[in-house]
Amino acid sequence: MTEREAFAERIQRYRENGEREVLSTGIAEDAVLAGELREPGSDRRFGVALVCRPNREIREQIAAIRLRLMEHEPDQYYYPPQDLHLTLVEICHSRTEEEADRTAAAVRELPSDWLRSQPAVALDAPTLAYGSRGAALNFLPCDGGLQQLRSAIREELTGNGVAIESRYLPMSAHVTFLRYTTRLRTPPGQWVECLNRCPVQPAARWVPSPVWLTWGGTWYGMNGRVSRYGPMVCGK
Repeated sequence: MTEREAFAERIQRYRENGEREVLSTGIAEDAVLAGELREPGSDRRFGVALVCRPNREIREQIAAIRLRLMEHEPDQYYYPPQDLHLTLVEICHSRTEEEADRTAAAVRELPSDWLRSQPAVALDAPTLAYGSRGAALNFLPCDGGLQQLRSAIREELTGNGVAIESRYLPMSAHVTFLRYTTRLRTPPGQWVECLNRCPVQPAARWVPSPVWLTWGGTWYGMNGRVSRYGPMVCGK
């Protein structure tokens, strides 16, 4: 099975499981995010990540989806356009602010062109996938190089003394745009139907470069809570 086929299979499985979750058990409200929105800075989970920002075409797609969904669920949390991101590699999470600062400093000490030797990868075929915690636009790798790029980045960092302590091994390429912070006002069946009918342009293509190093309160990618270093470019 190619990398693209494996990604497509996982997306399909995630969509099926997500629909089953929402219909059978409902949604799971993110109490930490709700608290952060009420009291900015209350989420004290600090981390470090390498992220890419979606291009204009992808942002416009997400904006159209958001408008559709907000007609039914205006009280949920929709990521502002400036916070949308794809996590290329999560370096660490749930650290103290001081620990995250030290890790980010170690990455910034690497040669400024350390990513340039890695080939850029392309993503396409966006698909909306969702579960009980939120929704995201998921992509397929065009050329099978995404996981190789992630592995090469991890090897480069660990070889230079930067420990990779992520929550999980990334096996998708997605941009989260919705998280649940309050109970649904829409009946679950109607909400699932709305999600399944959201407008998605499957021909869209995106090269996730440049790459930004972000550190601080990275959990939700809020620009107001992270420091940034970059941009760094993959490929020559």
